[in-house]
Order: sequence, then C-alpha cells, then structure tokens
Amino acid sequence: MNSENHQNNLQQSAVFLWCFFFVAVRIFVMTCLYFITGGNEVASDVDYHTMLIQQPLGIIGGTAPPDIASYAPLQSFITWPIYTAYNFVFPAFISIRLLMMTIEFACFVVFMSILKNLRTSSTLSTVLCMSFVLAPHQFLTSVVFVQDEVICSLFLLLCFLLKISNRYLFSLFALSAGVLFGKIFLIVPLFYVTVFGNTKMERWPKHWFLPLLLIAGVYALVVFMVQQNNGNLPLVGFTPSADYSVMYWTLILQTASDISTYKNLSLLLTIATQSVLSLYLIYQCYLKKKHINSTLLISLPLAVFFLTFYQHNSEYSMMIAAVALLSIQRTHSVLVLASIFSFAWVPKFLFGLKNIGLNNATASETRNDLLGGLVEQLGVNLTQLHAASIVIYSVLFLFLVIVLFSQLFQTNESASPRR
Repeated sequence: MNSENHQNNLQQSAVFLWCFFFVAVRIFVMTCLYFITGGNEVASDVDYHTMLIQQPLGIIGGTAPPDIASYAPLQSFITWPIYTAYNFVFPAFISIRLLMMTIEFACFVVFMSILKNLRTSSTLSTVLCMSFVLAPHQFLTSVVFVQDEVICSLFLLLCFLLKISNRYLFSLFALSAGVLFGKIFLIVPLFYVTVFGNTKMERWPKHWFLPLLLIAGVYALVVFMVQQNNGNLPLVGFTPSADYSVMYWTLILQTASDISTYKNLSLLLTIATQSVLSLYLIYQCYLKKKHINSTLLISLPLAVFFLTFYQHNSEYSMMIAAVALLSIQRTHSVLVLASIFSFAWVPKFLFGLKNIGLNNATASETRNDLLGGLVEQLGVNLTQLHAASIVIYSVLFLFLVIVLFSQLFQTNESASPRR
C-alpha cells in the first residue's frame, strides 16, 4: 500500500511540474513578446477575435458583420467570458493571449489525462509532454499569433479521451461541440468517427444521430436569425485568400489568371480524396472486418483534408498535432512528426518577411517596425525562400499523412487503454 501511495505521489508531482513548466514557458514567451513589441499587436487575427468578443451574440443572433459571420457560431461563448475576466486586470494584448493560454492549458490537462489512460512508457510520456510544452507549433499558435485552432484542439483531445474510455456517443458530442465552438472543419472527423469509430460495428448507440441534429439545430437558428435581421449567412460566399497559406496551392494560385478555377479544382480534389478514403475504410472495416486504430480517425481524415484543401494555414498543424502524436505512440515518430508540425510556421514567417512594407492589418505596422531593418540587411531573395519552404512543407506533410495512414490498421499495445 505504501509503495502504491508513493507511486501516486510521484505521478502527482510529475503532473504538477509539467503544468508549472507549461505555464512558465507561455508566460515567458508572452512577456518577451510584450517587451519586444511594446505591447503593439503582431497577430492579424486578433482583429476578428476582438470583434467576436465585442459582439458575443452577433453570430447566433444573425447580426454579425461579414468578417466574423463565418466563425463558429458559439465560439464567443467561450472567448468572451474568459477574455473579459482577464481584461479587468490586464491590457488587451496580454488578455487575448491569456485567453488562448487558458484554453491550451485545458488541452494540456486533457492530454495528460489521456497519457494516464494509455500504457505509455515514462520515456515516451516525457517526449510527448515535451512536444506539447516546447514545440513551436503549440505556443506560436496560442500565445504569439492567437489562433482559435486552440479551441479545436481541445475538443479533438476530449473526443480522444472519451473514445479510449469507451464513451463513444460522448466522443461524438465532443466533436459536434468542436464544430459549434471551434471550426466547421471538425465535421470531417465527426463523420469518420461516427461511421467507422465504433470498434463494435454491430452495436451503434441508439442516439448516434443526436450530435448531428445539434449542429443542424444551431445552424438552423443562425440562418433564421440572419433572415430576420437581414444579416450575413455563415459560410455562404466565404472564400478566404490563400496568399498566406503554406501548401502547394499557394504557389499554383500565384501564377493563375483565373483563381476561382483552381479553388474549384481544390474542392473537387478534396471531395474525391475523402470519397476514396471513405470507400477504403468501408472495404476494410465492414467487408474485411479489420481492426482499426479508431483514434487515428480523429486526426488522419483532417490531415488528408488539409493536404488537398487550397487554404492550408500554419496554425492548422496545432489542430491535429496532439491527437496524431498520441495515436502514433512511438518515440521516434513523435519527434519526427512534431518537427513537421512546427515546420509549418517557416513559410508563414518568410511570408511575413517578404511582405515587409505592406500594411494589410493592424499587426503590419508593428511587423514593419521590428523587422524592416533586418530584411534590408539579409540581402536574400525572400520570395524564392518562401516558395522553397512551401515545397518542402508540402512534401513533409505528405510524408506525415503517409505515416498516419500506415498506422491505421496496426494494433499498438502501448495505445491500449488501461483496464
């Protein structure tokens, strides 16, 4: 009994130290950024998050302006109260980052809960925690550039935890909540986990369709309120630019005279790829009765989607990184894949450097003041470097998808939940 208590105390101490390490790293990054920038903004998306926070009922009430009408309809229900609490004490620059850090901390807590439920060696657990705390794709997304992919990551991790705890229906609700609070992209893993994620294929829960009805109900309310207030419909007509994306489509679109044609081609390629993946899974799961690593259904379909979708942004890597690394459960693979996720930010940084002098957002002036002199001294062709980094990342991301796909039907004992 004493030995068991000692073991539990050690585990609790380790959890506390990791949590302290997580917070310390984020506070250090935020503090350095604040003093370097003088508290001036470097993240363009802060403009939109601020609009959402200032109009927390704008989307659900059908009165949101076009810039934010296509955000998740319930996102402000998370961001507004947390930001408001911090903003009583801290300036906006710090408050918006503490908001995302708080959500990311919740991600980390769920992440460690998953590790506790998996048969994971101490070495692998350490590597996984280090990848979460120190890998650039994590803190750059959350406390530097303030991206709402942090919210998506939380719901994907919750789905993972519920999935390995044999709470299949609740895992579907977690994903449906991610669609409503995070991004519409999460409808992709929701489909795959719903159709293929029940390891006992003959026993679907009776109410599996309720998460889908929840999404439909909320969006129906939004559409109704938009019609009542003559507002802006969500997603309709939303065609984001791909200039600042990091996948091969960006290079193609830069040389295109008719951009809409290539965007439509991307859409067709995305639909075709998802259809092929679905047919493959139907054949393997339902016809050949193969056992599937169902936790990979949370990250793999999204990774395939981002491989073909024309607007693949750096921050998307954080959305799937944690659940993908937890599904792989191999030390060398964790290190390699975490490096690929982090490399996604290289094209984004080079894009910012090559656009020094332009003013296209509130963050541009700060960027120009801080980095203008550095760019002049570099004396390199940043346009070519940016293009090269996109090519490299596109190849690396394809490799990442192949690695995830190769694990889809492999039984990994370390990934089995504790009994």
